[in-house]
Amino acid sequence: MEKVLNQILEKVTSLDQRMDKLDGRMDKLEGRMDKLDGRMDKLEGRMDKLDGRMDKLEGRMDTLENNQQQMQHDLKNLSGKVEVIYEQTAGLLEFRTASLRFQKETEKTLLRHEDDIALLKKVVTR
Repeated sequence: MEKVLNQILEKVTSLDQRMDKLDGRMDKLEGRMDKLDGRMDKLEGRMDKLDGRMDKLEGRMDTLENNQQQMQHDLKNLSGKVEVIYEQTAGLLEFRTASLRFQKETEKTLLRHEDDIALLKKVVTR
């Protein structure tokens, strides 16, 4: 009986040692899990920051798109104004060209009749 009790005691001791090893392994595993949880928390924090940055970027992109649309609208308005100014300027240029042509023709006519005018002045003054 004592022999059987010793065998049982040995088995219980062996089981106890195995349980201690298993507890040690479980502690190590829990430590690794805690480290992994810490890493996951850091990763989640980084992902939250990235989401914030993406939101800011989307806001900036929306603002840029709105600015581009406004610039296109302003460009259309400006193009219309430039065309009107161009048309008005072209009309003024044609008028100026005609005026200069008329002035030159008048000067040529005056030069042709200058001698006649000088003779008429002499006749009138006598």
